[in-house]
Amino acid sequence: MENYTKNKINNHLLKIVGVFPIHASFEQLALTAGYELHQFDAASLSFYKDYFYKGFRDLYTIDGKSNKVKRLTKRPEQRLTLSTANKKIQISINQVDLFLFPDSFGMFSLELKVEFDENTTHLAQFSDACFIVREFERGLIHGTDINWNAFIVKEYLLGQKTRGEGVELDEYSGTKFKLFIACDFDETLDIETQNALLYDIGCVAKPGTAISNDANAPSEEYKKQLEEKLHFSAFRNWRGIALLDTFVIVGNGILDSKFELITFKENYFLIYLHNLYVKYNLFKLNTGISDFKSDLRPDLRDFLNVYNLSFISYNFLPSMINTKLRVAMDVENEVEALTKRIQEIGSVVKERSQERTNILLGLVSFVASLSAIEPFWGYAVKVQDFFHLPSYAAYLILIGGGSSILGFVFFMPEKIKNYISKWI
Repeated sequence: MENYTKNKINNHLLKIVGVFPIHASFEQLALTAGYELHQFDAASLSFYKDYFYKGFRDLYTIDGKSNKVKRLTKRPEQRLTLSTANKKIQISINQVDLFLFPDSFGMFSLELKVEFDENTTHLAQFSDACFIVREFERGLIHGTDINWNAFIVKEYLLGQKTRGEGVELDEYSGTKFKLFIACDFDETLDIETQNALLYDIGCVAKPGTAISNDANAPSEEYKKQLEEKLHFSAFRNWRGIALLDTFVIVGNGILDSKFELITFKENYFLIYLHNLYVKYNLFKLNTGISDFKSDLRPDLRDFLNVYNLSFISYNFLPSMINTKLRVAMDVENEVEALTKRIQEIGSVVKERSQERTNILLGLVSFVASLSAIEPFWGYAVKVQDFFHLPSYAAYLILIGGGSSILGFVFFMPEKIKNYISKWI
């Protein structure tokens, strides 16, 4: 295999994806701050009607006001420099999208463009850029002490913090932004080169790592596992890899036309975003069931009915990408394990609730039995007088009768308890 690390990148898409909390008035505040409700034109709406299944289309690609997931867009065209201790990159922020889900859960994406220095290889600069922009706090805005995450929160999330004390989603959002990448190289790439590039870019590794012989190089077994399980391709000129932290497609001539550009930056990106949302919510549900305080089965059922979409498109390629992403994020296995766990915990919660009901039934019945003591005492005295019994006989009669009542209360048949519970 020839050295691919010096190949020139003709065009590229680079989006970072993160999560943030939203509140009831956030949408209005964002619109006031310069965001616009994302709207599809008539031609796009007609296209998506025949492209995505209704379940997916209703979430993201119908009229902007009717989408279940509201999308707000801003195009700042902002240029800046990010620097670390030993690296510096020039990028521009071309578009910012905020996706507002119904459960106070927000996701954002920043579309970035790396500005290449022609004196350095493109792939090395692109790798450095991916490494810096995926880190929450590694890169600083050049000339300031403001880190990358803090800049995004201030400039584009209206101050909505993504990390720190009191931010619930920080518990399951991971330690890095996610990357959506498409690289259009100036030369035709053979399959071996495509595979090597997918490893280097997808794992944000130093260019050439996939074919090197040093200690950090991947084993042949691991590369084969990735290729068989997570690679996908439909045409000879490109190949992709689906991972949790990165989604990458490399090829030649893949971003030449406006249609191809929209296909990648809109259609394929929405599929990646959707699967990230599903994964984040599985993390969220896993976090929420650890306290045994509530039955989350209804929450899981409602979530899966709307968002757990195994089939999303009438076309084979979007469906193939969705399938690969679900494998990469282990959605099927996690849903199965989470469902089983929530069912078991739900049963425990139900049993504890039943125990509390039984105790309440006993207390109510005991209190009710106290009102019967006075007439029962009078009856006991009459029996004593009629039979001329000793005075202690009344006490024995009272104790025996009371014990019988309490015994019935605490050992009554379950059907009777259930009947009584409906009326208290």
